[in-house]
Amino acid sequence: MKAVYRSIVVPLDGSPLAEQVFGHLKRIAPPAETELHLVGVLEAWRYAVGTPDLAMADLITYLRSDQQSYLAKQSQCLQQQGYRVQIHQREGDAALTIVNVAKQVGAQLIAMTTHGRSGMRRWTLGSVAERVIHAAPLPVLLVRDETVTNGTLKRILVPLDGSPVAEQALSTAMELATATRASILLLHVIQALDPTNQRMLFHTKAEAESALQQWTADGEKYLESVGQRLFQQGIDYDVRVRTGDPDRVICATTIDAAIDIVVMGTHGRTGIGRWVYGSVANKVLRGVSCPLLLIHSHEEKPAST
Repeated sequence: MKAVYRSIVVPLDGSPLAEQVFGHLKRIAPPAETELHLVGVLEAWRYAVGTPDLAMADLITYLRSDQQSYLAKQSQCLQQQGYRVQIHQREGDAALTIVNVAKQVGAQLIAMTTHGRSGMRRWTLGSVAERVIHAAPLPVLLVRDETVTNGTLKRILVPLDGSPVAEQALSTAMELATATRASILLLHVIQALDPTNQRMLFHTKAEAESALQQWTADGEKYLESVGQRLFQQGIDYDVRVRTGDPDRVICATTIDAAIDIVVMGTHGRTGIGRWVYGSVANKVLRGVSCPLLLIHSHEEKPAST
């Protein structure tokens, strides 16, 4: 398998839950071709009160030494698997430090779990992950703590709302598919109309149903045009057009289509037939049953006249 990402930042809070990301990395990052940057961040403010047995300074010294030993142990284990590993031990805000380390080392990806346990020397991983998504300019691979690794990567889901901004995730999905010989499922979800919107937009129920049929036909035509790009690259693909709440449809599709990873952008455009893409990505993050690779997409600037 060819490596898509050769330099990856992996934040670790010292919990076994955070380490579960490594099982998923093997599917997209061959050890022999990949350098991992393990990041441990000590947030000293969490221990400002100290403990009955240790003064503040002594406690921080102990935590720093404990973290260093933990990261060294993880590094040794990963090196035995064939990875090149660097350790970055920092103090400060966890999310901002993770993003800064990624920039400093020129990383191509941040990979982390989205949930963890709080407590001594551990972060609340869910909140840290969400802040990393918003602050990082590079792709972020997110794995829920209960997600199971199922062998090789076979099926990639790419949700598209019809906008060029959302399609920025497609090139990454194509790279993954080419490297792993996986197939891609292109999904377009038409937002269901509630009774209020139906009355506001259409004069009659028949008119609304006709519009829905037209949006469905347009969605199928759109996905087939996107699919031709995949076909030209020798990538197997399928298309689906569904109606409903985009985040729920995406999460349900990961299950019924046996999806191994979802690749989608963090932004998109609003309007009839299109989602509020950032909001959908956040909801998918909380409900998806497989790893989620978020691509930091950028709004297109309007053409100058």
